[in-house]
Amino acid sequence: MQKFILSIIGLCLSAGLFSQVLPDNWSGDTDIFTYQESTNIHGGSYSCRVDVNSGSQADCDMRHDEVAVTAGDTYTLRFWVWTSAHVKARAVLEWTGASATYTTYSAAGTGGFVEITASDIVPAGATGVKVGVRFYDQSGFSAPETQYL
Repeated sequence: MQKFILSIIGLCLSAGLFSQVLPDNWSGDTDIFTYQESTNIHGGSYSCRVDVNSGSQADCDMRHDEVAVTAGDTYTLRFWVWTSAHVKARAVLEWTGASATYTTYSAAGTGGFVEITASDIVPAGATGVKVGVRFYDQSGFSAPETQYL
């Protein structure tokens, strides 16, 4: 019985080491899992590993908390992404009070980090922005597929 209890405790501790970790002030959708990664990085000490678990794009987003904006100002989101063979990514500026701005897609299977940039002038009526990343499955997708930001 003691071995069984120790095994359960060890399993729980191990599961805690692999729990989802999002960057500060970011939220993730229901069909992605995120982890802090120290192997595949572009710069700094860590990247955000994102496992895409669904072909439903509406459930494969990451968004930063809303930031207040002023109409007429220019905002730019720039990040580096490494995509798997069957997933594309793109950035979004989701304006509160106005339409969202989406970038062009990254290639699927980038084979390394590529830069994605979204830049736009804050539209009239916008009071805030949530910047984000959306992942899109491609032909041959088989969950989970891993990306790095």
